[in-house]
Amino acid sequence: PYYGASALLLVMRTDKEDLSPSLTTEGSRQRNLMPTFVKLFTSTKVVRGALHHLRRELCVDFAGTPREAWPFIIKANLTAEALLGTNIIEAGYRSKDPKAAVAVLNAVVKSYRDFLDATHKGTSAAVIQVLTKEKTELADRIVRKEAEQLQLSYEIGDITSHTNANAVHPTVKSALYFKEVLNETQTKRVELEAPLAAIRAANRNGEDLQQHIMAAANMV
Repeated sequence: PYYGASALLLVMRTDKEDLSPSLTTEGSRQRNLMPTFVKLFTSTKVVRGALHHLRRELCVDFAGTPREAWPFIIKANLTAEALLGTNIIEAGYRSKDPKAAVAVLNAVVKSYRDFLDATHKGTSAAVIQVLTKEKTELADRIVRKEAEQLQLSYEIGDITSHTNANAVHPTVKSALYFKEVLNETQTKRVELEAPLAAIRAANRNGEDLQQHIMAAANMV
């Protein structure tokens, strides 16, 4: 005698707010993909993965056959079809032992879910990798452009910033700070040059320097 085990799998999109299996336009599009999901369920990749979830005592259908033939034995006893007008896959497995029938079908379902999860996660990881690479390249371009802008500012003697101060590169901030200090120093130098010239002239002419004491006191 042979024993049969059956299972129902509901296929639903997880990137939509509405997860109900209603007969909407989006649901119709999804059902167009059902033959693909059914084909994947009975694929060699999924069946081979199911063997990793089976205990040896439940492999009664493989007795006397080489391990290489086990996936083909499972496929010969495995069925899957999409129920008309739904997003449901009806799967079944026939075995010489009732416990083995349930165990093999459960193993195939688990392998199927693992395969889909790995596929989706792999796709997401690839997208993230591409976006991260683009982000890094864009950041490098921004740094190079800021360096070019800073160099050009040095060449033309203008390093003032017309952007948000919080968004200025640290190198530009440092340059702006030293530019401000330089301006202050140049202004102070101009202020000091006038009294210094007067003192030197008085010294050359042998004049009394007493009148210059008060002017130079603060500077000293």
